[in-house]
Amino acid sequence: MKSMFLHDLKVAYRSLLKYKLQTVISVVGLAVGLSVFVVCNVKLRDHLMWNRELPQGEGMYFLAPKVCYNHLFINQSVVREIKDKFPEVEKFASFLLGDFSRKMCAVETETGKGWRQEDLLYVDTLFMDFFDFNLLQGNLDIIKQQPDALILTESAAIRLFGTIDVVGKTFMDIDDFSSVEKEYTVVGVMADFPSQTYFTENAGLILNTVDNQLLNVQGVDTWDSYFRIRENVSIEDLNKKIGDYAKTRPDLFKDKLTSINFHPLLERSEYYSRGPGLTFPLIMSGIGLLVLLTAIFNYVMFMSGRILNRQKEYGIRQISGASSSSIFRMFATEISLSICMVVLISLMSVELLTRVLTEDVSYYIYFDDKQNWLLILGGYLLEYALLVWGVMLGICWFILRRFRVQTTLQHIQGGGIRHKNRSSNLLLGLQLTICILLSGGSLFLYAQQDFLMEKFRGKLSIEECKRIYDFSLNGDKLEPIRADFQNMANSNPHIESVCRSGTSLLYPWTLYSKRWKMEGVNNGVDKNSANDIGFTYVDANYPEFIDVQMEEGRFYRTDEPNCAVVNREFTRFFGINPLGKDITTHYRDDAYTYRIVGIIEDVIPLGQDEVLKPTIYMPYPDGYMNLSYYVKLLPGAKPEVLEPLKAKMQEQVHISTKLWITTLDEDIAGRTDDIRSISFMLLLFASICIIICLLGIYSSMMLAVEKRGREM
Repeated sequence: MKSMFLHDLKVAYRSLLKYKLQTVISVVGLAVGLSVFVVCNVKLRDHLMWNRELPQGEGMYFLAPKVCYNHLFINQSVVREIKDKFPEVEKFASFLLGDFSRKMCAVETETGKGWRQEDLLYVDTLFMDFFDFNLLQGNLDIIKQQPDALILTESAAIRLFGTIDVVGKTFMDIDDFSSVEKEYTVVGVMADFPSQTYFTENAGLILNTVDNQLLNVQGVDTWDSYFRIRENVSIEDLNKKIGDYAKTRPDLFKDKLTSINFHPLLERSEYYSRGPGLTFPLIMSGIGLLVLLTAIFNYVMFMSGRILNRQKEYGIRQISGASSSSIFRMFATEISLSICMVVLISLMSVELLTRVLTEDVSYYIYFDDKQNWLLILGGYLLEYALLVWGVMLGICWFILRRFRVQTTLQHIQGGGIRHKNRSSNLLLGLQLTICILLSGGSLFLYAQQDFLMEKFRGKLSIEECKRIYDFSLNGDKLEPIRADFQNMANSNPHIESVCRSGTSLLYPWTLYSKRWKMEGVNNGVDKNSANDIGFTYVDANYPEFIDVQMEEGRFYRTDEPNCAVVNREFTRFFGINPLGKDITTHYRDDAYTYRIVGIIEDVIPLGQDEVLKPTIYMPYPDGYMNLSYYVKLLPGAKPEVLEPLKAKMQEQVHISTKLWITTLDEDIAGRTDDIRSISFMLLLFASICIIICLLGIYSSMMLAVEKRGREM
């Protein structure tokens, strides 16, 4: 048996060496196609496997509205009430995660101070027991009694302190936005969170928080909760009971729900905002599949051509008494040897490909477990390679079966099955079609990106957008310097003009229907009413600053705090001319009334959905909590002239605090990142497909020349 295997291996090696150029072309092409598919398919697999690595994840549930799976955030007191009300609920655990849980950790090291940004989960005392997470250091019973008890993951401990022996060590959280510095002491170390879960990238836990700001501030007093239901409990009956309970207590759910249900945690993976959702992973997986098919078609043409060119050898082996299974084993050994080379080259290609792709692009490809990505990609690669290997063996078996219908003499004389030009042409046609699809898609998306950027710029030129800088002066540390900052900007001779905004220069925020009223407009009280409008606070020079025109009336002046303007969409949407009418808006507990003095042309919003909606423009109120200060440089002025403004901001905050300073051109380009990323990848993969296709045509041509060598 061993001698037979060695014989087949030697024959396979000699056969591949005989067609060495074609072998290199087909093997490298298949390897590159396989590596592209692995990289493109990672995000889809990550999405489909989301939360499946959680301990006992199969038995976990979450609360959501009955008609959809949008995850429900509710107060911890409500969760406890549900646990007490329904004995079917065995356990629950709650956690809190958001911008407030992001810590800038300043650490004292032997070489001086260092800092890293880490995300920490705020959890209740039941969290560790609920998930059965492993505590490596520290006493959990003692930790549960401590306020703001900090448990780091093993990886986070190494990132921050260089070791896992960190119990008792401290770091200072520096939050310049809220002007707060708080020291945290590590009381425990836990194993890293499972990959492909909601917790993967978090650095650890904070138990028993006493931070009143987190617990009481509106919008942050709701917690995410998971439930474990007792065995042999009917979920249908439990959902009926919880639905009836929700109807009797609408106050607990802020009047948003008429019915809620328990949903299996693993049944839905889209209720968290984790990047592009399911659509983008499907697109990327489809692109990768097209590249892989191009490579497979190329390899199939080479493999079938090589088999068909060896009909004489097939006939001689039949005369020598070789069985059909032994002949298939010989060709299967060649295919297996080729696939082994494909896997080795693919591993190198994956490494190279992940380094070629930019950070913006890789965000849409990589998964959350960045530490073990190469090992996981290698595992995926082996799975797909085995699948391709099986497909190739099936095609080989099909071709050899067709050989059996011919006589041995026909094979020896070369009169058996000839090259099927129709099949080869079909595969080549499919390859070219894929190349055209990817290339055309890339060109279309590049054109679409240019179109969108031009639409967002409006009448502003690219050069003007590059001269407009946005300085965000939000946060407790930056609010005190707003007046000084404005004086510095006004006295800078290189600055053409300035404009303040309480939202964004091109993106209005939403003013819900119950927060505004106007004569002639019948508003509802539902937050999701169709009468929601956009609103923005801007200075009186806004039209000149972004080069937009008034269509009717005029824009308000600096000395008119009680005047406002609306866009043309406002008049179209509500079917009224609002000039001269009063509109009242409600912000928190205060009401403000404005007289509409003008109608401005529509500005395409630079937001999440870019949907034009009715918008009201109001004078920027001094002392408003949000301030984006826009500065337009004079033509020809260099960005260095803004360094004093940047320095003024930097001296107020810690060196690790990020200053939010961008150009309008960067903001506009950021809104088309998805399109740019897809178009770049399409162009890259289209180039790979074209190269594979051209080399495949050359390889097929050389095999055909060899087949007809006697005729030539």
